Amino acid sequence: MLSSAAVVIEDPANAKEFPLTVINGIGRSDENRICLSNPGISRKHCEIKAIAGGYVVKDLGSQNGTFVNGQRVTEKKLTEGDTIDVGSVKFVFRSPWPPRAGAGASRGATAAQGKR
Repeated sequence: MLSSAAVVIEDPANAKEFPLTVINGIGRSDENRICLSNPGISRKHCEIKAIAGGYVVKDLGSQNGTFVNGQRVTEKKLTEGDTIDVGSVKFVFRSPWPPRAGAGASRGATAAQGKR
């Protein structure tokens, strides 16, 4: 059974929630589940994948890297509250994840171009 989880951009000016499915690509390409229009992000930057007992983030050979809690990673299991930096976009991993009232999840995140 897939646990309820999300990555959340908590910036008050650009707050956005992305519920996670089994495989969640992050990058500039429209092929990604989380599409971010940002020059510091590769077309296929990283992915967050469901595994037994949780989720892992895996860098896909991006030029600028993927960071969890400030440390560059190639692959790392995520825990509640971890911060994931992809370019200038900072996500917070939430699991379990209850959606906030009125905060719609979105596939595209052009609003996520903001600064940290």
